[in-house]
Amino acid sequence: MGVLSLKQTKFRRIKYSIKDLLDNYPIIYNFLYEKFISSNYVTSSTNLLVEGFPSSGNTFMYENTKEVLPPNTIISSHLHSVSQLVKSLKFGIPVLFCLRNPIDCSVSNYVRQRISYGRTIIDYEKWLLYWINYHRRILNLIDIREIKVCMFEKIISDPIELIIYSLNLNIKYSYEKKMSIKNKLRNIIFEKESLIKGERFKNTSFPNKEKEYLKKQIINELLSKRSDLAAEANEIHEKILKHSCI
Repeated sequence: MGVLSLKQTKFRRIKYSIKDLLDNYPIIYNFLYEKFISSNYVTSSTNLLVEGFPSSGNTFMYENTKEVLPPNTIISSHLHSVSQLVKSLKFGIPVLFCLRNPIDCSVSNYVRQRISYGRTIIDYEKWLLYWINYHRRILNLIDIREIKVCMFEKIISDPIELIIYSLNLNIKYSYEKKMSIKNKLRNIIFEKESLIKGERFKNTSFPNKEKEYLKKQIINELLSKRSDLAAEANEIHEKILKHSCI
């Protein structure tokens, strides 16, 4: 996948803007999403939902749940939709909700797209606004016991222990076994991204020098330019963080 054209870039911006708007209306969103967009949506047969804003550790969490849970477990993930979370709660389906610091999360989305596509699709300020909109909707649901808030740092450092604790599983893994799984999954994710999205996406889910250098620059710029948005996002983050399962 090469550099996007201006037409493709504009289409992606409009698409995400519409998605963000429709997510305020779960009945409409779920109908359209399930009919036209994805086969990975929540149904009454789903056993677990792994949900979170983009770049919050969703992929790593999902791949680890597949390692820990039985092979026949039906897991929905990468929906990035509060509407689908609402639907899962109606069915009593447990939710592992991935939560990441808003500034890091927003800038990571911006940097990843910029490096992978060769141009800015959604700017960092808009990503932060989307983060705020999404997590405001989450705040209305966060007290529901089926939702287990999983911090990004824990997802990255010890996802298996997090899954076991969150889902109250009676299993144990040695440190060596957990590290073996972690390394295996990193390779799986590398190859998936390269195969599905193209060579430019390879390794973009994980830190590298180019990403980290650019992120530091953008974070400083964002905090200087929109300290008001950053403060609002951090306040929402702190409220959700109080419900963290670990």
